[in-house]
Amino acid sequence: MKPKPKQLLEVPLYASFNLCAPRPIAVLTTIHWMEHGVRNEYFSARRGLSYNPRVDYDAAPMSTLTLQGKRPPGHTGPFENAGSPVHLVSITGTRKTYRNLLETGEAVANFLWPRQRDVDGMYVLSDGSYELGNNKIRDSGFTLEDSFKLSVPRIAEAMSWIEYKLIRMIDIPESERPIFLLEPVAAYCLEGLVNPKTFAYNTQVVPIGQLSANICSGKIQETIIAKKRKKRTALTPSQHWKYSDGKTT
Repeated sequence: MKPKPKQLLEVPLYASFNLCAPRPIAVLTTIHWMEHGVRNEYFSARRGLSYNPRVDYDAAPMSTLTLQGKRPPGHTGPFENAGSPVHLVSITGTRKTYRNLLETGEAVANFLWPRQRDVDGMYVLSDGSYELGNNKIRDSGFTLEDSFKLSVPRIAEAMSWIEYKLIRMIDIPESERPIFLLEPVAAYCLEGLVNPKTFAYNTQVVPIGQLSANICSGKIQETIIAKKRKKRTALTPSQHWKYSDGKTT
């Protein structure tokens, strides 16, 4: 287990959902095990990352996490004694995050600073035309570091993050977006960003709160412009998944 840096504040699991407010974009990091490896020097040289050449690292912005099940049935005591709540996220079945989460049962939700370079990097992470997540993360400019309790790494530049174990996936009839039930196992943020009593963000700065064609919201001392980014050539479904057998290097 990686030691906790002094500049981090550990957030109790019962309060971890406060890091998901007010409705920021969650960049989910996941991993996929490759049969023949995808060695990438960009990642192998990174300090703080236990690089594995058989792993394809991926990161993708996802819809806001939702809280469910604050208290176990029959619980009447203090909220902080009720255990960690369940967080929900809906993921399209064509996304690599969908496959990776089912494969490993782990994911990290990273919440990024509301600043221009993070917005630009997030748009790269939203590009679905990359065959390898490794290449997408490299082009985004973000770096990875080991998480504290998972084999899935986190984004080093994040202002806060939550580490999750998958409870189960629930299919929704006539929908391509099933719901994933996630259990928080660790939650951290940089010191000074949340109220140490309530673990809610201070009003001076909150994570990136909305991402679309040209909309981004967040509070910080600079103007943010979510630039339209020219998409790469779209992949066919077979091209999009062709590296799943581990034969692409």
